[in-house]
Amino acid sequence: MQSLCYDINSGSWQTSALPFSNWSGVSLRSRGSLFRDAPIVSRCNSLFFPQLKPLPSAEYTHWMKGTVVMSCIWVNVFGHIFLEMMLPAWMATRSLADHFTAFDMNVAYILDNRCNASLAGPSFSLLSHQPVLQLQDLIYEHKKHRKSHLCFEKLIVGYRLQSSLEYAHNVAHLKDNDLSRYRDAVKTLHKIPRQVNMSPGVCIALVLQRRENRKIVPDSEKKIVKMLRERTLCAVKIVIFDNMPILEQVRLVASASIFVHVSGSGSHHFIWLADGAASLTIVHPFLGLNVIGHGGIGGGGLALNDFLCWKHSRILCVTAGATTTNTNAVGNLIVDTYSFSNALDMIKLWQYRGVFDPRDPSD
Repeated sequence: MQSLCYDINSGSWQTSALPFSNWSGVSLRSRGSLFRDAPIVSRCNSLFFPQLKPLPSAEYTHWMKGTVVMSCIWVNVFGHIFLEMMLPAWMATRSLADHFTAFDMNVAYILDNRCNASLAGPSFSLLSHQPVLQLQDLIYEHKKHRKSHLCFEKLIVGYRLQSSLEYAHNVAHLKDNDLSRYRDAVKTLHKIPRQVNMSPGVCIALVLQRRENRKIVPDSEKKIVKMLRERTLCAVKIVIFDNMPILEQVRLVASASIFVHVSGSGSHHFIWLADGAASLTIVHPFLGLNVIGHGGIGGGGLALNDFLCWKHSRILCVTAGATTTNTNAVGNLIVDTYSFSNALDMIKLWQYRGVFDPRDPSD
């Protein structure tokens, strides 16, 4: 949409020309109607409906040149930011670029923060070399300079379809190659190798440990590290993502041939794995077990991990069970070595053959 302006004084949007006839507004909703009135998301559920008004004079206007993509930020959880804000923002630009070959892909992302979301800015920094902008900061800055309007040469907003979000984490609207295109675009932008060495002795098994809450207890950690070394012949790295720059998190996962992690928000990082790599989720018993994955493999934990596996078919997703030292969702974990061993068998077969399908009797 072109020539859209934010009226700093009234806190409303306006445009000097309707982008198409009979335009009735675009929803800023980040979630479907089921969550429309939930307090955590209600501030992002308003309609984006600019009023038709003349543009102000140049002396009161600040123009944002180039293409800007705006996202409404309603929660400070990486998984939600990644799936419901970052990914569709990137897909919006890709869809336009696919249809208009001259479309500017050197975009800037602007965040309309409706909550204190410290993870949003660093997460969106993966999508562009341009600085991530904050709408509230821009408004404050230009108000000081007595500007009445913040105008955009090209602004993309309202890119989520409510119909695809009738319940949390529905990724049915994604095409089979959307996640791999997204992964490869981020890797290319930041010069991260798109392939990793799967050979024994060179490959890396990355274990994502937690500093607290759902942490693998020390004795259990030693057991699974020993199994990984002996069964996969990979070097084992144990990492904690807390306070680590997000780009470094992406680089670490992208370098792994096996990514071991406890179910939760950090599990979403498996999408950075190269084709042929494997994601092994240790399922916290509080979250329950599902049977989804690829053709019935794996499943368990947050449903999002399963749904994303369906859309990232060149990565193997398997699970291992665990018991907990506490009955609630934050209890630390003792990994079930039997199911962990079975998961390693699946991974070895996958990486040996390049494919694994439990419905194939030859397996």
